[in-house]
Amino acid sequence: MRILIENSGYIIPHNVLLDSVWRYDLIPVPLTLEFKIRVNDDTKSLQEGDVILITDDEIPLTIVKKHKTDPDITQDGNFIEIASFTAFLSGCEKLIEPAKQAALLDSPNMSDAYRACGVKIPFGSDIPLLQFHAFFGKTPSYEVAKRCCEEAAVVLYKNKKLHVKRLNDLKTQNSILDVNGRSVEWESNPQLEKNIVKNYITVNEDGTTIEESLSGTQSASFYAGMDSRRLKNLRTVLIRKGSFMRQLSPQIVAGDVISVDQVPYIILTAAHRYQPGTGSGAGVMASRFWIAQVKNT
Repeated sequence: MRILIENSGYIIPHNVLLDSVWRYDLIPVPLTLEFKIRVNDDTKSLQEGDVILITDDEIPLTIVKKHKTDPDITQDGNFIEIASFTAFLSGCEKLIEPAKQAALLDSPNMSDAYRACGVKIPFGSDIPLLQFHAFFGKTPSYEVAKRCCEEAAVVLYKNKKLHVKRLNDLKTQNSILDVNGRSVEWESNPQLEKNIVKNYITVNEDGTTIEESLSGTQSASFYAGMDSRRLKNLRTVLIRKGSFMRQLSPQIVAGDVISVDQVPYIILTAAHRYQPGTGSGAGVMASRFWIAQVKNT
């Protein structure tokens, strides 16, 4: 795992890096990193707001949280300070901060919505929205997630670009990996699935009620200002089916499609862990992938 501190050019060596996990998710902030280091003269100034570059692609991430513990471990008679950090894909940290100004857009693309929130990352693929409203003092990521649900779409990060893709388009991608079903830890929770997939009801402009495929076995919610298309989108969701581990495979990210016993699944989360060995202890270089399927009701 290569972590470079941008403002100093210092590459954190393996004897300083204690642990790191970087995650790709299908969420408004699609790439995060958690890492732990031994504090030395080159890392003691690392603070919130600093930018680090990770992997050989030098993907920029901004530190949003630092936690330093009081030293209680000694080595060669000296106390060892340990610091833990959380970093987000640079630019996307603005999505978790209260908006300093309102972003009120009609008929934008999702990329327009991100730019209105201060995110300047390039987009590789995009979708249109009917509207986007992120109000002053509110957290923009909630509004992004809301629009993704209404459009049955997700945000992912790949090849140093953000991509917005509809769930029905994701599942038609070619598989990049074949996995034996015996290596998967399968999940089955019908009750949870009923809670995830809800009935939605809204009122049309003429006052008539719009209902889409109501089922008595599922909970119901009123959703104002919707139309029939978006009500159906709200019921198009990703259902998690299980997870599996394999050797470190950082080239596989959330949004990729893999096959398990010839059945396609979407990578919901890809977590890559790099933990250098210390002393006689063995290190960890592994990836865990959570897989899901699209459910249309």
